[in-house]
Amino acid sequence: MPNVYKIGNSHNSINLQADIHTVGAAASKASITSLDDDSDAGVAVARSVDATGDIESQPIGDYRSLKGKLLNVWTEIAAADGGASGGQG
Repeated sequence: MPNVYKIGNSHNSINLQADIHTVGAAASKASITSLDDDSDAGVAVARSVDATGDIESQPIGDYRSLKGKLLNVWTEIAAADGGASGGQG
């Protein structure tokens, strides 16, 4: 069950930032999907730009565009032994 937040009706942009700490290389991405539409494949809103997996602070929308949406953030980590593991946070 996802957490639900009341974000009000501010016209300010809502920003997303992710700080990943890992020994291996990492890549992250974030997307927004509808909670009410199972066929919604989602819209990418942010991604890391280097092998740290960090997502720099950036606007992902305002309350109108994010209301009723689910934010998904994925980070894939390339382990030092050559394996890979992924997680959702």
